[in-house]
Amino acid sequence: MEVEDRFTDPLTSVSFTVEEAVNRCGFGWFQVKVSLFVGLLWAMNAVLIFLLIVVSPEARCELNLTPLEESLITTAAFSGTLVGSSIWGSLSDRYGRKKCLLINGVCVFLSVLMGCFAFNYSYLVASWALLGFMISGEASVVTFYSEFLPAKQRTISFLFIHVLFVLGICFVVGAAVLVLTYFKLSWHWLNGVATAVVGLHFFLFLLITESPYYLLTSGKNVEAKSVLERLAKDNKKTLPIGRLVLQQETKVSISLDADEEDYSEDFDVQELIASDPRPSKKRGRFRDLFATSQQTATTVLLSLIWLCSSFGYFGSVLLTTERLDLLDVLHAENKTDGTVWPCGVGAADFRNISSKGQCEVLTMNDYFQFLWTSGAELPGLVITLLLAKYMGRKRLLALELTVSGLSFFLLFICPLNKYLMMSIIFIIRSLITGSLQAVYMYTSEVYPTAIRSLGVGFCNAAGRAGALACPFLAQVLIIQTVRGTEATFGGLCILAGICSLFLPVETKNRKLKDKVAPKTDRKELLTIN
Repeated sequence: MEVEDRFTDPLTSVSFTVEEAVNRCGFGWFQVKVSLFVGLLWAMNAVLIFLLIVVSPEARCELNLTPLEESLITTAAFSGTLVGSSIWGSLSDRYGRKKCLLINGVCVFLSVLMGCFAFNYSYLVASWALLGFMISGEASVVTFYSEFLPAKQRTISFLFIHVLFVLGICFVVGAAVLVLTYFKLSWHWLNGVATAVVGLHFFLFLLITESPYYLLTSGKNVEAKSVLERLAKDNKKTLPIGRLVLQQETKVSISLDADEEDYSEDFDVQELIASDPRPSKKRGRFRDLFATSQQTATTVLLSLIWLCSSFGYFGSVLLTTERLDLLDVLHAENKTDGTVWPCGVGAADFRNISSKGQCEVLTMNDYFQFLWTSGAELPGLVITLLLAKYMGRKRLLALELTVSGLSFFLLFICPLNKYLMMSIIFIIRSLITGSLQAVYMYTSEVYPTAIRSLGVGFCNAAGRAGALACPFLAQVLIIQTVRGTEATFGGLCILAGICSLFLPVETKNRKLKDKVAPKTDRKELLTIN
């Protein structure tokens, strides 16, 4: 028996929520178009983020930069992202998802175009700081996507867009091989390729419309219903009969049979407000992230999880490069046979390598290794998809983060075969990627519509703070202690896994909330016992 059939109050026959309409219409042609838009936008995001990794060595040699000056380029980019994430999230909640994504897209295009003409160091740093600030606005596309997805399809849909993210990484590597290695052109031309990719994404805005959640909570109920009618028409379904209403929470308990797993409410039941929704000016307010003790705990724990998981993700990327580069140098100096990481290798060897200050651009072998390690993300997505069917978001996060953290400590094995080392890093990269995708899903599901983009943006900013600190450990601390660096990455991942278990809410199959808090002056209220 469907859950909705139990509710015999007349109110249920004359009203419905956005969540009920989306679930009833299911996943169809409308969601395919939205998935195409979001997925390609996410791939574009990958192109821009990993463009920095490819451009930095080229710029270092062309502009004769010191290692510190080169690291400041990455610092500038992630600092811009750190500052911009919460700002763009708040704007998205206040003025609309589609409008902010469009404005943000224009700003990103201009920022990438600016980088094509960065012929001196100061201009280069400024262009990447600006681009980092603009890229951070793309995080709100996750919020936009979640608001069009039926509850049952959220997991696989989020994994689909991350597959396109990986393809975006592959595109950057392929473009770099053609532009920098095959045609021997300057990295400015690679920036030009990225600019063209960003420009093409504007045509994708023809595929999508504004989020009905945002429209309803901002008082535009006619426009919201129009969007849902378009969704139903594209999917060849019909909307529920009645008035579109807001969905809020009240402290009234509900008991459901244990075998009905498709409906999940952790602590509250839903109210249906039968009056027309009124425009709310309380959207995108930072203090609402800490409005209640439960929301405060959620925000604090999620911020820590985002910070540690992003730290571990970029740590696995940088450790791969650092370890392989040192192994190659040691082999060239006849200190190893090229296939074994010897017990004697430590911080002194990293100090010797870093002190040489050689200017080396990426080679074909470097690009191949980069592709191989990036390919590790695909198994991680499959693992996340399979486990998500049987585990809640919290337990899935705890499992993947803890195992990936423990895997960092396997790098302590001595002597360590090169291929075993790469296998360990492959496992770390797979699991940490899956955990990042799971935390993206959880964050977009746990916050109400009025602050959903802000919540995702704020947590994304915490993640960028982890990414910002990562190079200093992977490239500076490792000069002092190799195992201490690896233990730091592993320990923080384990800490994030423990924090996941203490998240107050499980969001698997949970309805998306509309409001930060219920209204006390409602006209009609349906309670369920």
